Amino acid sequence: MKTLKIVNNFFCCVALAGLAACGGGGAPTLVNSGGVSPEPTVMQGVYSGKIGNDDFVSLVVPTADLAKVKWYGLTFRPLQTDIYAGELTLGAGGVATSSNLMAYLGNVLTSLNGVITEASLNAYSGSLTIPPSVTPVFFNTVAKKPPVFDAYQPAVLIDLDGDWRGDWIDGLDSSRGLLIRFSPSTGKRILSSPSGFLGCTLSGESSATPTSSGNFFAVTLKFEHQSGQICGRIGQTLSGVAAVYKPTPSTSRLEVIALDSSGRGISFRADR
Repeated sequence: MKTLKIVNNFFCCVALAGLAACGGGGAPTLVNSGGVSPEPTVMQGVYSGKIGNDDFVSLVVPTADLAKVKWYGLTFRPLQTDIYAGELTLGAGGVATSSNLMAYLGNVLTSLNGVITEASLNAYSGSLTIPPSVTPVFFNTVAKKPPVFDAYQPAVLIDLDGDWRGDWIDGLDSSRGLLIRFSPSTGKRILSSPSGFLGCTLSGESSATPTSSGNFFAVTLKFEHQSGQICGRIGQTLSGVAAVYKPTPSTSRLEVIALDSSGRGISFRADR
């Protein structure tokens, strides 16, 4: 499969009056009303909403550069799960501009155009132009708040311990009811699949480690060959993010997104 050429980003200007219009080649320009400077945009946490009729979840992860965040998204469609990923530069007045957004749609990798507006720790809005469509899809998200999820609480390794059974999606391939196990290790959790899946085996170097800021885990997945297996990811290393939150008081949910350098990869969702 030929990887489509990455088409670089978009820039969006938002007036404080609330009107948005796409502009050319510069950072967002904000209208100063009454001499009051717009507040810097802040985004961090797990957000959920819908794109069309499909459930959408987004993980917005801080980076060492306070002006940027990593942005991940999953759309749960009836026959596939789409993965989005890229970097956002935080502007002001709820605006964030994108860089190198990619979409892994089934088995197709393509560039993704999007606009982020009205962003805060509580919610954000935006639109995505998802190929082959040329018509933007508008959406609103709401942040998961304590006690469901605390975006600023340091990630706790014990939240991962033990077995998680859920859906592992890799392009159009899936392993429903897959068992993933996290075993204690110094400063991280070793991640393994005891039964194997999709002809693949995770090596003992696969792990999850708390990030330096925010309630997220940095995930590394390494695939190794086992006799008799045919795995399309043998020798590959995927990296990404995981988060644990509580959709109900008695249930914990694990979301994992891990990608290769091109933007292809996997998602794993499990409840327990």
